[in-house]
Formats: sequence, C-alpha cells, structure tokens
Amino acid sequence: LRSAKGRALKILQSQHRAVRLIARVRDCMEGLYQNARCGLGRLSTVVSVSIVKAMWNRNDCDIVRAMLPSVVASDTGVIAPFDWAAYPQVWKKREWSVDRRHIHWMFDILVSGKIRTALEIGCLHGATSAAFVEALNRGTLEHATFCDVVIEPALRKTLSRCADQGKIRIFEGRSVDLLDGGGSYDLVFIDGDHHLEAVEEELERVLRLQPLCIFAHDTSALGVGYPECEGPAYLKHRLQSLGWLCLEDSLSRRGENTRRGMFFATIDQDMYAVARESFAARCDVVSIQQVSPPPKQARPTAWREVLRDTFHVARCKWDKGWLW
Repeated sequence: LRSAKGRALKILQSQHRAVRLIARVRDCMEGLYQNARCGLGRLSTVVSVSIVKAMWNRNDCDIVRAMLPSVVASDTGVIAPFDWAAYPQVWKKREWSVDRRHIHWMFDILVSGKIRTALEIGCLHGATSAAFVEALNRGTLEHATFCDVVIEPALRKTLSRCADQGKIRIFEGRSVDLLDGGGSYDLVFIDGDHHLEAVEEELERVLRLQPLCIFAHDTSALGVGYPECEGPAYLKHRLQSLGWLCLEDSLSRRGENTRRGMFFATIDQDMYAVARESFAARCDVVSIQQVSPPPKQARPTAWREVLRDTFHVARCKWDKGWLW
C-alpha cells in the first residue's frame, strides 16, 4: 500500500507539473501570436527558436515583446499607442509597475490636448513615465515634473528618450516639499508612498493647486489583500466625497494586476468625457458606471459610527433569529 501510494503521488505530481507547463506555454505563445495577428493582420516574420529558448530559460516574455512592433507589444491585447520596445528597462519590477492598459489610458488623456503640464509622484523605473515622455515628444504635453525619493538609473534612461530635455524637471526628494513650492499642473499622478499619512499630506497639497484631473494607482489594493495601502483608498473616497467625477478600473484579469485599481478624477465635464471614452476602449468596459459617493445622510462620518451601525444591525438580526 505504501509503494502504491508513493507511485500515485508521483503520478499526480507529474500531472500537476504537466498542467502548469501547458498553461505556461499557452499563456506565453498563444497570447503572443493572437496579439500579433490582431495588431498586424499577418506577420512578416516568425519568432525564431532562439528567441523562444531565451524566453523559456529566463522566464521573461519581455525578450519576445521587445523584438516585436509596438502594435503587438501589449500584455492585454489592446493596441499599444507607442513603441514599448524603446523602454525595456521599465519592467525590472513588473509586479510593482502599473499595468500597460492603465498606462495606455493615461496616455490617451495626456495627448488629448487638454493637458499642458503634468506631475508624476512615484516613478520607480519609469513605466508610467514613458507615457509622459511620449506625450512630450508628440507636442501635446508642454512640461512634465517627475518626483521620487530616489531617482533610479532606469528612470533617468527612460526620461532620456525625451527629445527636448528642457521640458523635463526631475525632483529627488519628498513630494510634499515639491508641492509646498507651488506650481501649476493640469494632471497629477499619485503613486508614491501608500501609507495613509503620506497620501493625506500629498492630496491636501495637490487640491490647493487645483489640477484639472488626478490619477492614482492601487486605490483598491487594500481590499484584495495588499497591505499598507490605506492611502490610495483614502484618496479615492476623499475625492468622491468632494463631488469629483470619478472612474476606476479594478477588474481582475488573467495575467494582469489590474485588480489593484487605477483611479481617475476630474472636476471638468469635457475632461471626464474624454477619460470615459478612453476608459471604455482601454479597459474593455462595455457599460460604464461612474464611481460616485453614497448619499450624505447614508455615509458615516467616522469609524466609530461604522462600528456602531454594524453592531446595531447584527444585534437586530440576532434578536429576530436571523443569525445562526
């Protein structure tokens, strides 16, 4: 019996490895060819065996994507608006970076003609910064400021792609120090320190500058198990309570981290219409519902009231025999 059990376990383990192997090949190759065919209609060249081996050995699909045209260099199947092959260094920590479909959404806003100046707080290796650089090179964005506590060499390499370096400002330090100096920004992207106190300080200073729109990342990360992300969640609810027009994509997608949430807010109806249209295209949303705050009379003003209301409801259900 012991030997039979051991053989059965080995068979199950080998089957499990085979299933994982098949899923890995399917995700890497089928998705790659489908995206290529959707983007180009037909491929003039095929992926060589050496490229596939390199991808397999290093477990890195970016090796293949960097060798393909920009129209197929997308994780999501959505046509990329610029050539990602020029920015291979931005994916050093893919799990920390913004998803490509969300970067494409932000890029559409940057090139809409309504944004002249922009600020990015929290750049890391420059995945989202690439969208700012491409907008600067196209002339729709006039100036961009990039702020982070530590400016990584990969970020400097990303920013070096800008044709006119005079349109770029790099600030190495705390974002609150930059914001205390004033300035005028049409778009502000907040993706730095996610702790509550840090985001609260940033947001209050950003609101004083009265930007046209605000982007924020990881606004739903706390609800899906990411720790220490109270700040972005606070930002979302704060802007909702102020009556801003808001959109958020936090859908769970295979092979992406979009469930962490990408949040957009504006006070301008025209800007909201532009963002809404791009949101539907980039995030594959058929019907859009605006993220709006609950009625004021139904929204508690403090955590103490939340606990009180929850306890009251539970006590009523218990008394009526609804809880077992």
